[in-house]
Amino acid sequence: QDEFLVAAQSLCNADPRCSGVMRYVGTNEAHCHDWCGRLQFCEAVPGSLGEGGGGLAPNPAWVSYLKPELAGALGLAPRTSQPAAASSAAP
Repeated sequence: QDEFLVAAQSLCNADPRCSGVMRYVGTNEAHCHDWCGRLQFCEAVPGSLGEGGGGLAPNPAWVSYLKPELAGALGLAPRTSQPAAASSAAP
């Protein structure tokens, strides 16, 4: 994990409104123009994720971090070795 993502995780953990952090790592130039180098802090709207993760889907173009308590509440097992893949749309 890079130092920026680790720092972003700490900021997110300290903010009760934050549900996770995402960073684009894909190769699409148009998407990179908008997203590369910009961490995205996510705020889940109550009921938007649904049971079992609802709106969350693996996407290799994004590296993400989901708060462990939120992952547990959704029945998802948090990864400890690397950030989990994120959905293509921020929650």
